[in-house]
Amino acid sequence: MKKIGLLIPKTNLTVEYELQMLFSKGYFDIEKSVFYISKLDYKKNYKEDKSKFLEDLATDINNKKKDLEYLDVDYNAFFCTTSALENVVKEVKRSKRNSRKSLDKEKVVKK
Repeated sequence: MKKIGLLIPKTNLTVEYELQMLFSKGYFDIEKSVFYISKLDYKKNYKEDKSKFLEDLATDINNKKKDLEYLDVDYNAFFCTTSALENVVKEVKRSKRNSRKSLDKEKVVKK
């Protein structure tokens, strides 16, 4: 049996529900896979202070990974909400766009 540790922020209520749905529809065999869910704690939410939120999560990930190691899990996975992922994608796109603008400015200066 494969033991899988899931690390998710404490406010994420989606993962457990979706796992139950996946098991009920036969995507996972209950005799071959087991999931151990560990909720990650943080003091500031993402909208209040992004860097503090990520710092809190990183600290708690290390603590919770130790808890999951005690259970001798085969894999660890981190799950986050899609809105957080969308924010990261937007920031990356914005960063790339700004990089391109500065590259275009460099080309103009070099000519």
